[in-house]
Amino acid sequence: MISLRIYGKNMLFYSILSAFLLLAVACSGESKAVLAEVDETKITSEMVEFQQLLSLLHIELVRTEGKSSMDEATFAEMNRLWEEQERQVTHINYTLTSMIRTLAMAKLAEQKGHIIPEEVVLEQTDQFLNQYRYDVTFTLIEEFGEERFVSQLEKYTKDWLLARLVYNDMIEDIQGKYPEKVLEEIHYLANEQYEDLLVAQMETLNVTIYSLEGY
Repeated sequence: MISLRIYGKNMLFYSILSAFLLLAVACSGESKAVLAEVDETKITSEMVEFQQLLSLLHIELVRTEGKSSMDEATFAEMNRLWEEQERQVTHINYTLTSMIRTLAMAKLAEQKGHIIPEEVVLEQTDQFLNQYRYDVTFTLIEEFGEERFVSQLEKYTKDWLLARLVYNDMIEDIQGKYPEKVLEEIHYLANEQYEDLLVAQMETLNVTIYSLEGY
């Protein structure tokens, strides 16, 4: 088991977290099911599998749409990129980093007093599900288990919506301070501030990573 706190700016955040993730592969864990904890919130192997599947589904959606709109040569070139992305998103370091980022900002949103009504979560979950009605994506979901997928998707959607509220707060704040800026500039500033806020939020959280052997 490894416990850590993250200090510093963006690159240091990724460097330290990646180092601890790599070290965790060689450590013996306390639970096969629980791979990490962020404060009291557990990240289980099922949640990791779901997150990896979700990333693969997004790639498959882009690939399916690309296949119908690109010529053969362009599609072949893009497909090599998508295959590389598939290898990346199924790597445990990438997956856990992505999950910890979302969870950290969801916790910040709750600390700021944001609440997501259940009906909003269910509505957004349905919107996500409607994206996955292609044969290839639905097959992947069936292999994972449709009930398991929907259950995990609802949990993910709540955290995703909470994290989005933090980002939207930044957009509104920047628009108020700099009404003359175009939308592209506003989003650029918001992205920078979001990353800085993520690092600051990580400094307040206790992150525990267990054994990642086999992942």
